[in-house]
This record gives sequence, structure tokens and C-alpha cells, in this order.
Amino acid sequence: MVIKFLPTIYEHSAAVVGATPSEAAYDYELFVRGQIRAYELYSHDLITVGIDIYNVEAEALGMKVIRYDDDTLPSIQGILLDELEQVSDLKVPDPHRDGRMPMFLAAAEEISKKTKAAVNGCITGPYTLAAILRGYENLIIDLHTDPDEVKQLLEFTYKVCVEYGKAYIDMGLGLSVNESWIAPPLLNP
Repeated sequence: MVIKFLPTIYEHSAAVVGATPSEAAYDYELFVRGQIRAYELYSHDLITVGIDIYNVEAEALGMKVIRYDDDTLPSIQGILLDELEQVSDLKVPDPHRDGRMPMFLAAAEEISKKTKAAVNGCITGPYTLAAILRGYENLIIDLHTDPDEVKQLLEFTYKVCVEYGKAYIDMGLGLSVNESWIAPPLLNP
């Protein structure tokens, strides 16, 4: 029996090349070098391409990311949707043009060519992305006060996930979906 070694190496990939997570998250060459160096060190069977995994889609939608000079991961500042109705003003980002999505797609392709590991792209799940865009507490309240609007938000975030995920799959790569927040079922008033 063969047991696969499947660690998920995000910010540690920056550390192995002497960089901060913020530096690697915004520098294509540094990011790729870090992921490949981690692979050389650990010989893992699957490389999941990502670093500040909950920021990429949100940033492509217009949210501000704060970068740090230490080992702190870059983080989203504030919320994008003060009101749920604002989701109708948003456009699904193009993974080949918007934000850092193209950088991570290209990095995944290069890492796949330069290693023998399977390579997965990394996307944020629709519930987690909704919580990031609206704010966790706001979304909890919205689930109880306006479930129909939350459903529209989730339909939008689902489309974002599908488009970004499809870009990785179209390149012949696998996909890891990071869903860190599971909401209760939408309530019927």
C-alpha cells in the first residue's frame, strides 16, 4: 500500500526561500521558487498552489489587501458589501485578467511543468467568500433577516468559484476548494 504525502504548504513556501508571505504573495518568481523549493525539501505528492488563500477572489472583486513586513499573512481590510443589494453591482472576475488570479494560474502551470507532483489550484468556497464580502457577523444576521438576498449573494459567489476553478481544470490541473465557513441552510421566513 502506498500512502500519499499531501501537506498543504502555503506561507511556509515563502519561509523556505527567506521571504515573507506578503512578498511571495505578490511576486510571481518568488512564489514559484518557494513552492518548488518546498517540493524539493518535502517531496510531497500534491502541491496546492496558494499562499493567502482567502484574499485572491475578494481582491479581484475590489477588496483591499493589507500586506505585512513580517510573517503575518496578508489580510483583507473591511467589507465590500455594506448592503446585500450591492451584490447586483458586482461582476464575476475574469481569472485570466483580474487581480492576482492570472498570477496563480500561471504559477500553477509552471510548477506543474517543473515538478513530478500533482498540482491543484486553490479557490475560496462560496460560503467563505460570501462571509468575506459581507462580513461574518453581517452574514449571520442576513441569514435570519433576508435569506432571499443571501441566496442571491451565494449564487454570485458560486459563479466566482466556478469560473476560477474552471480555469485551473481547463489547464489539466486539480482543484482544492477552501470552505472554512459552513452556514446553516437558508431559512424560510
